[in-house]
Amino acid sequence: MKHARALAAITNPTVNSYKRLVPGYEAPVYITWSYRNRSPLIRIPARRGIRTRIELRNPDPTCNPYLGLARILKAGLEGIREQIDPPSPANENIYEMALGEHIYSRFLLAKTREWESYSARVYDWELKEYLGKF
Repeated sequence: MKHARALAAITNPTVNSYKRLVPGYEAPVYITWSYRNRSPLIRIPARRGIRTRIELRNPDPTCNPYLGLARILKAGLEGIREQIDPPSPANENIYEMALGEHIYSRFLLAKTREWESYSARVYDWELKEYLGKF
C-alpha cells in the first residue's frame, strides 16, 4: 500500500487506464484493504482451509504482466523486509464514508453525468496515440 501510487504507473500505463478508476464503478479508487469489501485496492477473501489469496484490484489489461508482477512482488518483499504494518482494514462501505447522504448523492450524480459525457467520446489524441500500437 505504501507504493500503490507509484505502482499505478506500471499497472495502469495509459490514459484510458485511468478512465476506469472512478468512484462508483468496479475498479478500486481507494488505497485501503478489506476482507469483505470489494471497493478497496486490496482484498483478502475468506480462507479456504489453509489457503488464502490476496487480490490487487487495480491492474488493467494494458499492464505488462511481467513488469507489473515484478514491481508488485518487489513492493511486497520490501514490506516484509521492513516489517511495514498495513493500516486497519476498511470493512465498511467506503462509498458511504465520505460525505453526508444529501451531498454525497448530489455530488455523485453530477460527477457521474460529467464522467459519462467525457468517457463516451474518443478524442483525436487517443486515436493518434493508440490506434497504431494496439
